[in-house]
Amino acid sequence: IDNNPLIRSSNYLIRSQEYNLEQAKSGLMPKIKAQIRGDRYDLTADKNYDISAGINFTYDIYTGGKRSSNIQSARSKLNESRYKQEIIYKQISLELEENINELNSSSKIVNAYNEAFQAYLENKESIKLQFDLNNASLLEILQSERDFLNSLELMIANQHLVVESKLKQLFLLDEINSYFEIDKQRE
Repeated sequence: IDNNPLIRSSNYLIRSQEYNLEQAKSGLMPKIKAQIRGDRYDLTADKNYDISAGINFTYDIYTGGKRSSNIQSARSKLNESRYKQEIIYKQISLELEENINELNSSSKIVNAYNEAFQAYLENKESIKLQFDLNNASLLEILQSERDFLNSLELMIANQHLVVESKLKQLFLLDEINSYFEIDKQRE
């Protein structure tokens, strides 16, 4: 699940919000600024220059609650990001569980449709043989052909659903690129 793109993006968002919180907290510390400056007046003489150095300490004594408001805002955005990630994680877990259950039951359903397809195929052949012996009407042949085609259509549709479920499972686990042998470096 941790490889899912939605989970990864929420992890990046949480890291970003943590960084924003640290930035907001850095406003509680004084700012130190060091500066060295040199000026030369005459390039031909050796002693015609001035050098100055300085260190500045700045600290906002009163900001009208701006600092604590920024910290509180950053903290609430971080909590919101964590809650959103938890929701995404639960949704993906639920989808995975539903998909696994669907895959487990789908093999039984596909087998049932395969058996029905085989039965309709045998029925169609039997009625065709009876028609050749003048024991069945043309309408019965057409009905058996229709039943056979319907069972074929249902079997293919269910096989399609199984493949779709497998691909959804691969997508949710972020294994779809490796399944199709797609190189992630090209992205």
